[in-house]
Amino acid sequence: MRTIYLVTTLLDEEIYPSEEISEVYFQRWGIEVKIRDIKTTMKFEMLRVKTPAMARRTFKMIQIAYNLIKARQAEAIQGEAIELGEIGFKATLDLIDTSLKDFAGLLRHPRRLAATRRDSPRRFLFSRNVCENESSRFGPEDRSQGR
Repeated sequence: MRTIYLVTTLLDEEIYPSEEISEVYFQRWGIEVKIRDIKTTMKFEMLRVKTPAMARRTFKMIQIAYNLIKARQAEAIQGEAIELGEIGFKATLDLIDTSLKDFAGLLRHPRRLAATRRDSPRRFLFSRNVCENESSRFGPEDRSQGR
């Protein structure tokens, strides 16, 4: 067990018991870590907005993104003997980033994924477009020769 010394001006032990002060300090520490996650890890140290309305919208979007990531973490540990606080926020973002890089090919060529669905109407469109493009490269005389 570690000993941590807190210096405070709240000297009346009856009004401010030391156990209560240490509990509030550790709650605050958790809040500070969450603020760091948002500002530094999510790269929102500085907002470049011009109006208070845009600042409020930006804060809402940051909050939504943060909560989505935390919800994903909670979902991932369901049924496990792990507490949510044990999972690093930065490590989760790194894992998400790695996963997105793995799908970079699909981001550049999304029709490839759509074409793989058997029941997708896009599959027909994709196939038809390829056939039309192929037939436009060859004149009617070339198609009759089996090309």
